[in-house]
Amino acid sequence: MSATLESRIVGSFSRLVLPALSGPFNACEYFKGQPGLWAHPSFLTWIVARVRGDVAGEDNLPLLGFSMQDLLISKGGDVAVLRSKEIEDLLPAQYLFTEEEVCRVIKQVKDGDLTLERGAHQFFLRDSFACLFWSEDGPLGRWCVTSLERAANEKLMTRVDFVWVPEK
Repeated sequence: MSATLESRIVGSFSRLVLPALSGPFNACEYFKGQPGLWAHPSFLTWIVARVRGDVAGEDNLPLLGFSMQDLLISKGGDVAVLRSKEIEDLLPAQYLFTEEEVCRVIKQVKDGDLTLERGAHQFFLRDSFACLFWSEDGPLGRWCVTSLERAANEKLMTRVDFVWVPEK
């Protein structure tokens, strides 16, 4: 992490390592009707449909997570919610995920290979951003994932618990 980023985002951050996949998977097949995971049609359109071939992950993928509280403090601490574009402006230069990386993260969270706190987690991609969140709806609760176009939602007031970036 650069000194510039450390000075821009005050407070704590989380480092996680996404373990290697046990084998490649087909994102289109995986995200259709997966028990314990609800995928909004926007996620299937904006992210899953853009994955070409199987998602592979032979190596570990380091992730860096920033809490919304830390981002708010870095922005001045006098606001309760940040717009999507304001969050992006605070993140390190290499903050974008690929579609394959987001599908891999979500699969591994759902399968129990990576433990994230129950809450809302945001991932920025080239044209969109994905939000993975825990829902208590239903008898057992489940992970849910949705996606929005970045350009059309720059002014969207965002309420998430963590914003994740690949640590490249």
